[in-house]
Amino acid sequence: MAENRMLTGIGIILVIIGHLAHGFGWLVPAIYTFHMPLFFILSGYFYKEKKITELLHRDFRSLLVPYLLVTATTIIYGILVGAWQHAPEKTWYWINSFLYAGINNSGIGPLWFLLAMFWCRLLYNLLYKIVKQIPGLTILYMVIISYILFAIISYAHNYMQTINAQCFINGIYAMFYFSLGHLANVLRNKIQILPNYYLLFITIIAAIGIASIIVCMGTSDMSTFRQHIAYNVLASIATTLLLYTLCNNIKALSGRFLSWYGRLSLVVFSLHTVMYRILPIDKIFEIILHTESPYITNSLTVIFHIAITVLLCKVSEKNKVMSYLFYLK
Repeated sequence: MAENRMLTGIGIILVIIGHLAHGFGWLVPAIYTFHMPLFFILSGYFYKEKKITELLHRDFRSLLVPYLLVTATTIIYGILVGAWQHAPEKTWYWINSFLYAGINNSGIGPLWFLLAMFWCRLLYNLLYKIVKQIPGLTILYMVIISYILFAIISYAHNYMQTINAQCFINGIYAMFYFSLGHLANVLRNKIQILPNYYLLFITIIAAIGIASIIVCMGTSDMSTFRQHIAYNVLASIATTLLLYTLCNNIKALSGRFLSWYGRLSLVVFSLHTVMYRILPIDKIFEIILHTESPYITNSLTVIFHIAITVLLCKVSEKNKVMSYLFYLK
């Protein structure tokens, strides 16, 4: 469990870097080739069939409440800015971020992920209940069906995105990565790699991951560009395996921090989204330091976001209201 929380912690740090560290050459494009599928693969790894009512209750609390909370914050911000600047179009821009989540130029920013995860878990659970009635390997059927849906959406990308109300289509698309995580859980005790071959296995995985990232560099992992589907999938699988191996070897203070940060990743994600969408921290650093160097301003912005989220996570753990809103256990 600790390794998986550490992996989530690494993933959320990569999200922050991916949003803020522009100007660092290949770094951000490389992160964007795998970082969001990592979360769906990890979520699928822990999948357990649930009653629909139980799943809806849990995911409403853990996904939709934070989404509504952050969205309400941005809408209030939009209303205040629109009133202050006498610019009603800015108010509508932020309201549209809630009404048309997932549509281009909606202003939703990173929040699409919460809705996509909600639909992904719900639809996968519904599909699993149906498919398990068919004799044979249920997980294999789930991977195949999820891939077929994945491919259909990829090849009908432009049309699908126009009907992507509240990230429903993104949730279907993400089911394939989710199914890969579920498959990894099923296979974990059935496939054993001998110690003498473990280094060779990791080397091969690393080579596949690096090659895949290079080939699809500059495209988004969840953008459904069909010419890069195979490479994005390989990059996502290989990088997840490599990071998981890394987490198995992280010890002491760094391991405890990443595990803690991963456990509170939903709080981090929500706080980061508000700051990312509302506060021009990089511009503030430019003014204070009298520099336009992206290496300086963006590095400080990343550090600032991580530091603030750490501080507010500490507060959230001790605050009953925050613990309830973010379903902290």
